[in-house]
Amino acid sequence: MKRLITFDCETDPFSFGVIPEPFLWCAYDGDKYYSFRETYHFVEWLKNQDCYAYAHNGGKFDIHYLKKWFNKNKKITVINGRITEVKIGKATCRDSIAILPTSLKNLGTGNINKIDIEMDKLSYHCREAYMEEITIYCKMDCKVLYEAVQAFLDDYGNYLTIGSAALNQLCTICNIKKPKIDTIEDSLYRP
Repeated sequence: MKRLITFDCETDPFSFGVIPEPFLWCAYDGDKYYSFRETYHFVEWLKNQDCYAYAHNGGKFDIHYLKKWFNKNKKITVINGRITEVKIGKATCRDSIAILPTSLKNLGTGNINKIDIEMDKLSYHCREAYMEEITIYCKMDCKVLYEAVQAFLDDYGNYLTIGSAALNQLCTICNIKKPKIDTIEDSLYRP
């Protein structure tokens, strides 16, 4: 399987009249942390990684900041309005919510947990004074996500969604062939 990378970005805090823009990107590959102050530099690094790159809630947030670098003429998988999978260079970017539908805080293992930060520290007027703390916060989010995604992949395999992994598990446990579901059956059973 391709290498696993997790990534996250930090933006201006959400507040009235402010359009949040990323000012920090972090990534983790299970061995090494990477950090970038510019989106362009992050993308230049990411597009050369032959990997699955996961961002938690990325399809509704982080990945949208990367739209202008999506591979042209390549399929973008969207599920329920969420970019679930897209290619950027060699990297296949995925939203981990599709396999781990819970908050990042709930994905901690006990040894590795999401840490908190005061969101005001991310504000433009003071973030430089807290950049070391913000970077640690971002890197820990990547590590927590990495551990959770790696555990999922180890247990269930490389599936895009928790539903496809569950169907495979059911078929394996029950020793049955994966059913082919057509559009009519899908519309009947999906609700």
